[in-house]
Amino acid sequence: MKISTHLMFDRASQQMSQVQNSLAKSQAELSQGKQVLNPSDAPDQAATIQRLKSILSKQDSFQAGLNTVKARLEGEDSTLQSVNDLLIRAKEVSIQASNDTLSPANRKAIATELQALRDQMLSLANTRDSNGNYLFSGSRVTQPAFSAPAGTSPVYKGDQTKMYVMVGEQRSIPTNRTGTDAFVSVARKDDAGVTSGIGFFQAIDDLIHSVTDSNHAGMSRGIAEMDELQQGLSLAQATVGSDLKVIDQQTSVIEDTVLN
Repeated sequence: MKISTHLMFDRASQQMSQVQNSLAKSQAELSQGKQVLNPSDAPDQAATIQRLKSILSKQDSFQAGLNTVKARLEGEDSTLQSVNDLLIRAKEVSIQASNDTLSPANRKAIATELQALRDQMLSLANTRDSNGNYLFSGSRVTQPAFSAPAGTSPVYKGDQTKMYVMVGEQRSIPTNRTGTDAFVSVARKDDAGVTSGIGFFQAIDDLIHSVTDSNHAGMSRGIAEMDELQQGLSLAQATVGSDLKVIDQQTSVIEDTVLN
């Protein structure tokens, strides 16, 4: 059987083309650092790769959510600690003001310091996060948590909505804390024995008025109410600390998932 020169040329051309295609594919794999460039190259492997990409993308999303919540919680924790420090100082000077040896003029000077401490607390209660959202306004993040017309005590203007973010397949944590969770009200009985709730800043303002007027009964009541305000702040801080611990644990889970 004779083999024509034309057939030999065609076979050589086909082999050369195959070699060139194989070389081009190898070069493409090397340049992109991938073994499977197109799903048609290896359908089963391509499906596995796509599934792993989806898992990794989801973990990246969870981690981004964790980072955002952690920054916000750290802001809350720092703010609450600052308010607690101011409240401790306010209680110290209030106890000093209740001393019978002080003159009315001395008490008015202490009331001035108390007013300054109260104003600092109000400013902290209306702290914003890095995005300009108010930390303690619930879902009404564009308006201050506490405000009031001049001459009246600030009241809570936010809502009770708690927002959550997914940080795992079946795990979510709150992204906000309402103002009433941290800046609690106190229970107060009036002369008739009726108990009513008094807002955080109303309680402080009443104490300031009592110090200014040398009202010993009012000062005693206000000092006792400060203990309740501190307990509320401490509980809020404990909750923030618990959420931060959850974030650290969930971060470890995500890292293990990505590694696997």
